[in-house]
Amino acid sequence: FRDADGLIFALISNYLMAAIIDKTMYGVDAGKLALVVTDHGQEVSEQIDLVLERGSTHLKGVGSYSKEEKEVVMCACNNKEMYGLRKLIKKTDPKAFLVIMESNEVVGEGFKDQ
Repeated sequence: FRDADGLIFALISNYLMAAIIDKTMYGVDAGKLALVVTDHGQEVSEQIDLVLERGSTHLKGVGSYSKEEKEVVMCACNNKEMYGLRKLIKKTDPKAFLVIMESNEVVGEGFKDQ
């Protein structure tokens, strides 16, 4: 049992240190930016509004190879909301292409004031 206690302590310590370093490096206003390439942009946006109570922005995209028009839904979230967003996208459009990026600072409604 001693080895298990040490392992659990190490895991908790590593998690806490990573969280502290993350907040120190990126600040408390850090978040994520999601770009969702989909054929169901309106449905995705409605679910983001309904489930996450977040806004989103529609962008028009064109595939460079296929030349097909696609909708790109852009949504800024905090780190905690990203899991819910991933689940929501997979449920709404399983074929969606999702890109999640780190955002060092998010300014605007629902985030830090300017």
